[in-house]
Amino acid sequence: MAAESFQGLSIWLAQSNFSFLHSPSSPRDLVAAAHHNGWQGLGLADFDGVYGLARFFLDASRINADTPHHNPLRLFYGAQVRIPLGDVSGLKAHTVAGLEDLMAPGHLQPRVALIATSHGGYTALCRLLRYTHRQGKSALMLTLDDHNIPWPEQDVALIVPMRGWSALCPPHTPRAHSWLADLASLHSLWKDKTRGQGLFFLAVTPPSQPLEHHSLNAHLWAHEHLGIPLIATEDVFFAHPRDKSTADLLAAARLNAPLTEVMPWACLPNDARCIPPPSHLVTFCIHDPRFQEALQNNRNLTTLANFSFDELSYQYPNEFVPAGMSAIGFLRQLSWSHANDRYPNGVPERVASLLTKELELVEELGFADYFLTVWDIVRFARQKDILCQGRGSAANSCVCFVLGITAVDPMVSDILFERFISRERGEPPDIDVDFEHERREEVIQYIYERYGRTRAAMVANVITFRRQGSLRAAGKALGIELKTVDALLKGTRDRFFRDVPTDTILKERAAAMGFALSDEQRTTWLDMAARLLGLPRHLGIHSGGFVISQLPLDALCPTEPATMEGRSVIQWCKDDLEGLGLFKIDVLALGMLTALRKTLHALAAHNKAVPKSPSNTLAGSASALCADEPISLASIPPDCKKTYDMICRAHTMGTFQIESRAQMSIIPRLQPRCF
Repeated sequence: MAAESFQGLSIWLAQSNFSFLHSPSSPRDLVAAAHHNGWQGLGLADFDGVYGLARFFLDASRINADTPHHNPLRLFYGAQVRIPLGDVSGLKAHTVAGLEDLMAPGHLQPRVALIATSHGGYTALCRLLRYTHRQGKSALMLTLDDHNIPWPEQDVALIVPMRGWSALCPPHTPRAHSWLADLASLHSLWKDKTRGQGLFFLAVTPPSQPLEHHSLNAHLWAHEHLGIPLIATEDVFFAHPRDKSTADLLAAARLNAPLTEVMPWACLPNDARCIPPPSHLVTFCIHDPRFQEALQNNRNLTTLANFSFDELSYQYPNEFVPAGMSAIGFLRQLSWSHANDRYPNGVPERVASLLTKELELVEELGFADYFLTVWDIVRFARQKDILCQGRGSAANSCVCFVLGITAVDPMVSDILFERFISRERGEPPDIDVDFEHERREEVIQYIYERYGRTRAAMVANVITFRRQGSLRAAGKALGIELKTVDALLKGTRDRFFRDVPTDTILKERAAAMGFALSDEQRTTWLDMAARLLGLPRHLGIHSGGFVISQLPLDALCPTEPATMEGRSVIQWCKDDLEGLGLFKIDVLALGMLTALRKTLHALAAHNKAVPKSPSNTLAGSASALCADEPISLASIPPDCKKTYDMICRAHTMGTFQIESRAQMSIIPRLQPRCF
């Protein structure tokens, strides 16, 4: 067979471990396997979202850069959504253990893959996924009778895999006719929404089990009756054959059942759903003219799809910038105006120099909108009398100080702006702002109300299997009763046994309990747990990270409701955002600020004030006080001798950041006397 026949082919159906408990392979593993086996491109289409696409892009960029002598692997970006086709009532696999479709094995779920071929198509895909999640995780399904679905109008290819409940329905049966009728309706709807320009394919994949022969015959039948074109592609659930056992383990974890129960119906019967070389697909298709046409459609789609994550970008809101002014112009005006307020006797030369330098760099790097967005949030908190304080490297910014985001006076301490923003690093700034923990929700809801949930969302947090969770899931998969698993693992939770090998803990706990756990069982248990360790389990929510955009976030990533009421999240975590060079704002909660607020209110209620005196005034600084000034964060003197006397004696119990035993031990030796 000529080598040319293997060229120009791509895999269009691949799931990563960001399909959450349906696949064991990371995007990096999939990219590496496709690259090694000689595929032209790889399309990642995880279940119900784009959760793994940022890692997919970043990992592929690294692999392509590390192997410059190879042709770079082309990437295609998509997702799979659930669209039931045909009447599935009464099917055996549909009612096993009373499970609903969402919990069914991935190879039996009725899904279609949507692949973006342009940035506009990707935006449309994200909009569709946001609609899919509108009612939360329990209702992730699109139905043909829903006329509100925002179907993509262009630049998205739809591929129907050889999967779903139709695999249980041989052609020409009543249920098969029901499936064919629904498929015809979906095809007609797609053509109507895309004005006849939409790409719609039936996948042709080398069958690896008897049920897939049913699906293949059904697709050929639909091709003949409806004229829907075929596309040849592998259907990948894991990168390597060796990953099949981990996929089975994930199925047991997803269904919360022992492997002996789920293996007969919920697991793939063999390891064929890995990434083979292109010759595997070509050899299957070579003898049938219909399949040869399907191979050509694969090559044609590879040529047509040109979207890359390199095209992603977004801008922070600018509606608070006055008409006729640029963002940097407004930031300059605000900064100098607030600097004059901070220093009523005149802005010191040192501060003026720092401010000028920082504003020039902010303009050069295009970060003005980001600073203004943070300023707007802090301004709201000040107006509502909510204590807030910037932390971290933002304290090295004179701009942040004069805008009231941080409280480190450049006249009091030496600041290093390059620790916050650097021309050489080229990284976006990261401003963390703490708010009173009892009132942070007001700030969060202000962000949602001001920018809308299509333009503002919290950052996700990918929850992975850790030591305890992986051991627990593996124990249940082995068929050990849950209460016994928890009893055996009791020692692994204790920090005093953190450095003790898990094997030793299990052996000693089993002996103490009189539980028969052989060396072979224990080794198997630990091996299974090790394979689960670090795999994504489900999507959580970041402690306070926000992404806010001038345009709808659909151009970047779908949003979905969080499990916490009143919150919505994007489908990427902070590491994904940082890897793509995108901004986030951390709106954090700090209990100490609540304590300070209550303390200040109590002092005000007793008419306490700070008198002006040489001991608590820094001439020419922003900390200069007027006589009998009410006590506030800004008026607390930074050089109070009695305060430092207490600190030097390690009387810091309840004092934020210097209350730990380690701090209380070292402070008396350091004897700090200034801030």
